[in-house]
Amino acid sequence: GIFTYSCSIVWGYGTVTEDAIVNVGGPVPPVKPNLLSATSSQDFCKKATITWMMDSVAYTPETYYVKYGTSHQELNNQSVIVYGSEDIHTVDKNYTVQIDGLSRNTKYFYQVIANN
Repeated sequence: GIFTYSCSIVWGYGTVTEDAIVNVGGPVPPVKPNLLSATSSQDFCKKATITWMMDSVAYTPETYYVKYGTSHQELNNQSVIVYGSEDIHTVDKNYTVQIDGLSRNTKYFYQVIANN
């Protein structure tokens, strides 16, 4: 919304007051993750590793997680939350999540979610 802020300075010659109107908006939408790979483990395929990259972003305070399930319509499971970089010099950073407890011989669908 739009807010008005006032600043008053009192000094030997009187008081000076200045108003500033500031339009405060919400955060911009998070940057879309670029999927790099999705691989299953060799131990009976009960684990999967999902890797994605946030390219050309110098500051990514977003959080990420992977939703997954056995159909596109039912991504009912969620990975741990991964925190984006707060280093203003970071670009092209890879993030990885490992998903455990998957069922053998089952096809899984997943989606990387970015929030800010």
